[in-house]
Amino acid sequence: MRSLIVRTILLWTLLLSGSVIFAVSRPHPFSARPMLIPTPKAIPGSYFGMTVHNYSTTTPWPTIPIASLRTWDTAVTWAEINPAPNTYIWSNLDALIDLAQRHGVDLVFTLGRTPRWASASPDAKSPYGPGQCAPPANIQYWDEFLRAVTIHVGGKIRFWETWNEPQSPDSKFYCGDVSSLVELQRRAYETIKTIDPGAMVLTPSPVGGYGPAWMARFLAGGGGKYADIMNFHGYLAPGADAESIIATITKFKEIFAEHGQETKPVWDTEAGWGENSWLLDPDLQAAFLAKFYLLHWSTGVERFYWYAYDNNKWGTLWDPENGLHQAGIAYREVHKWLEDATMTAPCVLDRAVWTCKLTRKNGYRAVVLWNSAKDSAPTSYISVPDEFRQYRDLDGNLRTIAADGVPISGKPVLVETMTAF
Repeated sequence: MRSLIVRTILLWTLLLSGSVIFAVSRPHPFSARPMLIPTPKAIPGSYFGMTVHNYSTTTPWPTIPIASLRTWDTAVTWAEINPAPNTYIWSNLDALIDLAQRHGVDLVFTLGRTPRWASASPDAKSPYGPGQCAPPANIQYWDEFLRAVTIHVGGKIRFWETWNEPQSPDSKFYCGDVSSLVELQRRAYETIKTIDPGAMVLTPSPVGGYGPAWMARFLAGGGGKYADIMNFHGYLAPGADAESIIATITKFKEIFAEHGQETKPVWDTEAGWGENSWLLDPDLQAAFLAKFYLLHWSTGVERFYWYAYDNNKWGTLWDPENGLHQAGIAYREVHKWLEDATMTAPCVLDRAVWTCKLTRKNGYRAVVLWNSAKDSAPTSYISVPDEFRQYRDLDGNLRTIAADGVPISGKPVLVETMTAF
């Protein structure tokens, strides 16, 4: 018997259909609400989005699989493209579009960051420069830019996000009122779709404690009518457990439903553990990332964009000196676990153990397991039916299940019936 480890044996039941469930399984409190996976479906590669900052300078194309890039913080905003009236600098945007097309990924273009010359408050403080948080002084400036950029890209960008994190004056990303942003949303929707009917327009992306209340005001003002996709940012309070994302997503989805937007896709276009100083341990970073991707899908989010691949302070997955971090390796492994698999039901919590069930068309069955431990050392062992022969960890190791069962910790593992990749 292993010392310092509490051995836990959970009962498993094989249904006649062959699916695996825990006996006496108790769902997470939020999973009882009718806003999780509406109809189980294979997880598409498009679920995996990313922010890559320095694509044109120090960062080579990522070695991990991504399906979409978000343009925020990549030098292709309104202020950078349109620095003066009737002046457009397209070189950075053209380079990004070319890069995305060569690698077969799509783009989400984030509008916002009003040029100072066009700003209604040209001296307002903003993280990126004076006046960039304000709506335009003349709505015509917004219309002209929308027409110019939509015509210029010629359908090569399909997804358009109207503003980054507008929820609080403290953020300084947006310092106008909600009604002004509803009008910007309407004009973006109508202008972009007139030029490119196949384009899809996202709502702004509020975040944090102010986020849900701001979204409620935006939708009450009619903003949802002019959006194809409901959008938010899923950052948690510093030090919060990754599992807390369920409450955040659920709150936003309740607000979407209250304003008649519950049938539209829901995306999270920016999130991660936040500043690296909030989560220093590489094992815990890897665990956080894995749980975030598992639980976003489990709670009905159809795309999730990590922030950021090559940011040296926020959610770092790669740097020029060390290459791919442990969390980047975990991203690669979770992508293997999830792409083309079906999560047959939301992840559930039972007796401090989380379970996410996956299937594939070839008869493959798997269960992702982790417990509520705050570290990555195994704190329990779980016995599984004989058909489960192996398990994978977030470092990419494949191991045979021993007599003691599967070691469980705060880092998710994938228990499988067969090799699927």
